[in-house]
Order: sequence, then C-alpha cells, then structure tokens
Amino acid sequence: LQSLILFVHSKNQSLFSLLFCIDFFISVLFSSALILVISFFFFFFLLASGLVFSCFSSSSEFDI
Repeated sequence: LQSLILFVHSKNQSLFSLLFCIDFFISVLFSSALILVISFFFFFFLLASGLVFSCFSSSSEFDI
C-alpha cells in the first residue's frame, strides 16, 4: 500500500512539474508575443509620426 501511495505521489509530482513547465512556456510565449506586438506598434507610430512631420516640414518650406 505504501508503494502504491508513493507511486501515485510520484505520478502527481511528474504531472505537476509537466503542467508547471507548460504553464511557464505559455507565459513566456505570451510575454514575448506581447512585447513583439508593442514594439511593432511603437515602430509604426514612429514611422507615421516621422512621415507626418516630414510632410509638415516640407509644406512649411514654401515660406521663401
């Protein structure tokens, strides 16, 4: 009976460690995807603001 309890406990331990690894992997994947999306938005925001400012600066060059 004690060996059966130890066997069930070791199975639960391996299942717990497997679930912990899967949860850790999913959280790391989600965090990196979130960082990637935020950096893409930041890049496109900088690109769009650069285009807008270049349009404004080129339109203000006609003050000669």
